[in-house]
Amino acid sequence: MTAIKKNLLWVATIILLLVSTYKTNAFQLPIGSTRGRVNSNSPAVQINHSVVTQYNVNSPAPFQTQLKLSLVPSIVTKTVSKISPQVRTTLLLTTAAYFLYKNKPKNFPAPSDSSFSEPLPDGSLGCPYFGNLSFFTKIGEKSTGAGYFYRFQAYRSGSPNMFKYAPLGSPAVIVNGISNVKKVFNKEFKLVKTGVISDGFTDLMGGESLLFTTDPDKHQYLRRLVGQSMTPQQISKAMPALIKSANDQIDTLKVGENIEMEKVLTSFTLDVAWRQILGLDLADEEIPTFYNAVEDWIGGILNPVLSLMPSAMKVRTKCGRAMKYLISKVEDKLQKLEANGQDGSTLSGMYYAKDEEDPTKVLTKQNIISNTFLLILAGTETAASTLTVAMLVLGLHKDILQKLKDEQLAMMAKHDGKEMTRDMLEDDCPYLDAFVKEVMRIKPLATTGAMRFAQETFVVDGKQIPKGYGVGKSALVCFIMCMSVFNMKTRPFKYFI
Repeated sequence: MTAIKKNLLWVATIILLLVSTYKTNAFQLPIGSTRGRVNSNSPAVQINHSVVTQYNVNSPAPFQTQLKLSLVPSIVTKTVSKISPQVRTTLLLTTAAYFLYKNKPKNFPAPSDSSFSEPLPDGSLGCPYFGNLSFFTKIGEKSTGAGYFYRFQAYRSGSPNMFKYAPLGSPAVIVNGISNVKKVFNKEFKLVKTGVISDGFTDLMGGESLLFTTDPDKHQYLRRLVGQSMTPQQISKAMPALIKSANDQIDTLKVGENIEMEKVLTSFTLDVAWRQILGLDLADEEIPTFYNAVEDWIGGILNPVLSLMPSAMKVRTKCGRAMKYLISKVEDKLQKLEANGQDGSTLSGMYYAKDEEDPTKVLTKQNIISNTFLLILAGTETAASTLTVAMLVLGLHKDILQKLKDEQLAMMAKHDGKEMTRDMLEDDCPYLDAFVKEVMRIKPLATTGAMRFAQETFVVDGKQIPKGYGVGKSALVCFIMCMSVFNMKTRPFKYFI
C-alpha cells in the first residue's frame, strides 16, 4: 500500500505542476545548445570546448575548417529540443521538489567530522536543500565550452586542488592534482568506493555493472571477467570489424559537400557498438533503429526526472522501450553464441570468460547485459567527442595531418598491402599514438567520472573529507591548473617534443 501511495503522490504532483505551468506559462527555460563561430587559426592548446568540425572536401588545399560550439553533448541537445517549454518546466520543478524532500538533512549545515581538527575544503554547497543550482545553469559557455561549472567552482573557491560542492543537494568534493588523486583513488574500496546514487538511475544501466558494484570481492572478479573481453588478443580479433566500420563511414563522405564530422564520428562509434561490442549482423534497414534506440536510451539516462519515475511508468517511456529493444538484441546474441560458439565480439568475450582464480565463476546473463550497456555508454558519445576534437586539431594543423599520413603510408609499404593489424599500429605508428594522447590532454572530457563515496573520514592536502561525501576528480580542471602553474599559453603538442 505504501508503494501505491508513493506512486499516486508522484502522479498527482506531475498533474498539479502541468496544470499550473500551462495556465501561467511561467518559468519557460530555453534549454539547448548555444552555437557560435571561432577563428579557425586559434592555437590547438586553446581548444577548450565541445566541438563540431566541418570540412569542405572539394576545397583547394589547405582545406577549410569551421568550428561550431556546443555547450552540451549533441545527444542531450537533440533530446531536450524535442520537449516543449511547459513540459521542460514541469520536469525541472518536479526534480527540484523531489530533491527538496529527499535531501533536506544532508547539506545544511555542512556536515563535518568533529573528531578531526582539519577544516572542510573550500567551496560553496549552494542553496539549502537544492545544492548548487549552477550545476545546471553553468553546464557550459561559448568561450570555453562544456565543463564550465567545475571551472567556475574551482575559481570561486580559490582552491582548484580541492573544493566542495553539492550536486542535487548531496555534498561532494572534487580532488585534483596527481598526488591528491593517487592518495584517494589508489585506495578504492578502502577510503572510497562506488555507490548507488539513485536506484532509478541504476535500473536504467542494468543494475549489475562494474559501475555500481559496491562489494570489493565481486568488483574484482567482475573486472577480471569483463576485462577478458578487452585483452590485446580480443582487440586483435576485432580489427576486421573496426576497419569495416571505418570504411563504411568514409564511403558516406561526398566530394564537394560540407561534412559535419560530429555526425560521421557518432555514426562510426554506434557502428562499432552494434558490429563489435554486440557482434550483431544488422540489416541495413535496421541500423537506424539501433542508432535511435541508443540515442533514446542515453537521453533517458541523462534525464534526472526519468530516474525518479516508478518502474511501471519508466518502461513506457522512449528510454524504457529503447532499453527493452537493446536487451532483446543482447539476449538474441547470447542464444546464438550458445549455439554457434565464440566469435570476435566483446559480448562473446564476456560470455565465455572464466575466472582464473575460480573457474566456477562466470558472468550471469544480467552481468553481461549490464556491462554491455556500460561499454555502449562509454564507447559511443565519449569516443565520438574525442574523435571530433581530433578532426578539429588535424584541420587546424595541416603539418600534423601530413605527418600522420606519411607514417601510415610507410606502414602500408612496409607490410606490402597486408590487412592492417593491431601490432602494425602499435609497432609502426608511434606518432599516431602520441597524437591521440595529446588530443586527450588538451581536451579531456568535462566529467568527474563515476562518483565515489567516502567510507571513512580522511584528510587530503590539509582538508577533511567526511564519511559519506561524494568524491570525484576533474581532468579538465587538472589541465587548467597545469596551464596556470607552468604559464603554458602556446604549448600545443607536448607528446610530440
